[in-house]
Amino acid sequence: MAASADLEDLCRNNHQLSENTLPVVRQSLLDWYDKHQRGLPWRQPSGVQGTARPAAHGQHDNTKAYAIWISEVMCQQTQISTVIEYYKRWMHAWPTVADLAAATIAEVHEIWAGLGYYSRATRLLKAAQQVVNDHQGLMPTTKAGLLKLPGIGPYTASAIASIAFNERVGVVDGNVIRVLTRVQAIASEATNDKVTKLLWRTVDMLADTDRSGDINQAVMELGATVCCPKKPQCEACPLRKICQAYQTKTRRQEAAGHACAFCHGAKLQVVEYPVKKKKKASPTQHVAVAIIEAGDYVLLRKRPATGLLAGLWAFILREVDDNHDREQHQLQLQEETETLIGSLKTTFKRHGEVTHVFSHLKHVYHVFTASLRERTVVQDRDDLCWQPKADVLRKAVSTNMKKVWQLSQGTLPVKAKRTSSVAKPLSKPITKFFKPAEDTL
Repeated sequence: MAASADLEDLCRNNHQLSENTLPVVRQSLLDWYDKHQRGLPWRQPSGVQGTARPAAHGQHDNTKAYAIWISEVMCQQTQISTVIEYYKRWMHAWPTVADLAAATIAEVHEIWAGLGYYSRATRLLKAAQQVVNDHQGLMPTTKAGLLKLPGIGPYTASAIASIAFNERVGVVDGNVIRVLTRVQAIASEATNDKVTKLLWRTVDMLADTDRSGDINQAVMELGATVCCPKKPQCEACPLRKICQAYQTKTRRQEAAGHACAFCHGAKLQVVEYPVKKKKKASPTQHVAVAIIEAGDYVLLRKRPATGLLAGLWAFILREVDDNHDREQHQLQLQEETETLIGSLKTTFKRHGEVTHVFSHLKHVYHVFTASLRERTVVQDRDDLCWQPKADVLRKAVSTNMKKVWQLSQGTLPVKAKRTSSVAKPLSKPITKFFKPAEDTL
């Protein structure tokens, strides 16, 4: 056992930053970040851009913590270029934790609609209410305290604690994983438990400084704008002189006959890091959709409080077989609708199909419309409503239903038929964000 432990320590040491290298790496990252960081709205002094409320005296850190929290949750699985406008609308509606805590779930979903992963928005509201009720409206100042809030995991807690309160803790997200697996030539799957522990150990060592928040943001920024997945700008990277992937060197286990747990002796190109686990094909479900119209209104139904797209509004849905039997789909939709509003004396018109891909599931929607002479009464049901057609896209309706609506109206962009809920990496030209970096290592 001792020999095995010693071997693992040797493997790990071959793939982590040395004590002598750490200070130089920190300074290089900070120098680069000070010059080239993007002017994102949550990095403003108050964290609130476009609102009329300045932070109250003594509440600057709490305001910043709230801003970092919202931005970090929004940026999960979503391009920053998309997030910015959502963030501004959110902060205009709820500039403080207390403002958010007083909101309704319907209001929160309406602002969030289009970002996907709606359970995140629900947990934001619950956590804000907990901060107000249990912490007098003040965000916890430590990673340990933040982890007790709904929806806040190790990454988000570390980001808030380090950036807002300068706690010396590191962060590990997709950008950080990409940078460190390349710098340290870690060719094992990034989800491997040993690799995960090594990455957290490395970032905690890097963040052991008076500017822990800036260090964390520097590594994330480097991964987002320079150390990109497919087209890394290695010549602009302040760490290129110690980057093992860039230098095309391999750290091999010195003990003959033993494979390194972190690289297996592999020699990869820069773009091949991090090594990813092969994904299983997402299952496909077929769903028939009925858009029930009555004059200038359409019928919407609220989804259950749990499960996929919980609590959001949708058209009438029915999971169906993938046999493309139009008549069968129509009968199933008529049956589903009649259980809600009574007998239908109308015919259904088919508009085609539209596909939407979630992170774990693909839906193929078979879209139909039906017109009624007048709206039926739904006042005794809070899960049904007649929505003006002009306001459908402004309701708390998810992206997949917006695509269904656009197909029925003939306004669906061709590329939207294969739009995914999982955002693509940032791909703006690198020159838009910074000048070439100086040699710092």
